[in-house]
Amino acid sequence: MIGVRRDPSARGYDFVLSGDRKTVSTVLRLKSSKLKEVVELTSQAKDFVSSSGVRNGLLSCFIRHTTAALVLANRREGVGELLTEVLHDAFEEVVEDKAGRISREPEIVGAYLLSAVLGSSVIIPVQNGRCAMGDWQGLYLIEMSGPREREVAMTLVGL
Repeated sequence: MIGVRRDPSARGYDFVLSGDRKTVSTVLRLKSSKLKEVVELTSQAKDFVSSSGVRNGLLSCFIRHTTAALVLANRREGVGELLTEVLHDAFEEVVEDKAGRISREPEIVGAYLLSAVLGSSVIIPVQNGRCAMGDWQGLYLIEMSGPREREVAMTLVGL
């Protein structure tokens, strides 16, 4: 470690200048089982962080597909499914009207659009060797064109 310096303009935050930065990565491989599905990945993310040896940093989760998304959402039962249902309903009429513009696989244009709106990545802070999510937050893969094999790349950078 090079050192810790306190910057009075930084409102009390400590800045660690370090050569001890650690990067750890893995790829979760899973297979969805339905056309539209919500798969919770919270425990996999927490297990990855706790086994990494990184105490403080950032966990980046990225899905390598254009017909699925990653989101942080409330872990209460049914919330992920309701989110997907509401978004599909909101997009359905627009997608049906405009899907003909896409020559390749127009039947999954809705999945492309929802994936873009929901996002392909999530960043989770890591503090004291644990994911610093809210008590009710969970990490979810939103499947919109399954069943398919999916990959979620997880990269943790920290000290």
